[in-house]
Amino acid sequence: MTPPVRVPPVAIALAAALACVLHGSPARAQESTSTFEIGGQVPTLRLISDTGVLHLMPGIGVRVDANVSPRVAVETQLSWLPEHSLPAGESQGGRTIGFCIGARGKFISNDHVAIYGSAAPGLIHFTSAVTAASLTTATLGAVTHVSLTSAFGIEFYPSQRWTVHVEAGDVMYAAAGIRQSGPVGLRSSSGASAVISDVERITIGASYKPGTLHARRDEREEATRWEVGAEATGRITAPIESDLTKPVRTPALGLFASYRLFDAVDIDAAVDGALRSDTPGSTDIENSRVVQALLGAKAGIRRDRFGIFFKMRGGVNAQAQTYATIDSFRGDTFERKTVAAFEVGGVLETYVSRRMLVRMDAGDMQSTHGAPIVSQGGRAIGPGGTPRVHSIQISVGAGLRF
Repeated sequence: MTPPVRVPPVAIALAAALACVLHGSPARAQESTSTFEIGGQVPTLRLISDTGVLHLMPGIGVRVDANVSPRVAVETQLSWLPEHSLPAGESQGGRTIGFCIGARGKFISNDHVAIYGSAAPGLIHFTSAVTAASLTTATLGAVTHVSLTSAFGIEFYPSQRWTVHVEAGDVMYAAAGIRQSGPVGLRSSSGASAVISDVERITIGASYKPGTLHARRDEREEATRWEVGAEATGRITAPIESDLTKPVRTPALGLFASYRLFDAVDIDAAVDGALRSDTPGSTDIENSRVVQALLGAKAGIRRDRFGIFFKMRGGVNAQAQTYATIDSFRGDTFERKTVAAFEVGGVLETYVSRRMLVRMDAGDMQSTHGAPIVSQGGRAIGPGGTPRVHSIQISVGAGLRF
């Protein structure tokens, strides 16, 4: 059987960003707007069913938008999936409830249709996941994870008050691994490490604009060439060491800078340093503080005090100290290690004054880790690999524009 073809959210994002670049002139959206939009939707998540088959599970949900400008809205979503998914560690199991609140921005908009992107932190809850396990039994219970929901979509305006939308994206969340206990309750040496789950999501829905409708005004483009500032970052990582079954939350501080290269494209860079070790304590593969440096581009628009962008950046993660070899006879050796990193995400900028801005970033960071060489008396018995690690990154910063 041929496996289904998956269109990655990154490809959808690139198409939206390209359309934004090619769409040089500002267009008018609907002739009328309202403060709020309230609607219902059918969200679907790609989970493993209780029959062991991976497929899209539908549910019901509500969406409330508070429009802060013609293109930007604060969006709140609540969804419920009644179908049971197969318990798979803490990553899924039972019925699913999701909640998120974030930002949605329209890249292209006219009287009849708009293309938009959204990013929203929140929570995802499973009613019957595996919370503990032994050699013969598994304990099921409810679990809740911090999540990041991102999507690109298209919405249609059949009338001034009604909107129909279709969007595709994913939900990322960090789930703890499960340690397996022996027959007498003693912890065994085997275990499952924490994971970053990335679940595909497709949503179809409709919303209504209640209350008084306001006439649209002409959009004002924000003139900015340089942006520089400082940011605080929260990073959620799933360690690749099986001894570490809990996701690691690491704060970081850093600097960002952007230069407007074309109307809709900026060169974008950031450097930050972790305030504590990414993996507390001693581990075989990851240890010490990490310094991250990224350079890439962000594509989008600046209108009416807001900027909406899709970003792609590459760079490095530099670890101050990590294991090079593990040798029980001659002793372990350490080294400073620098590995490749790649980030995909979104940026929302608010221009609070002529010179000041507030910036919010959210994205998926991927990096590689070179595993240490395990040896005995100097003779290698286990060459290291290069596992890939996902991290959820959310940043908030402030700076100057000129």
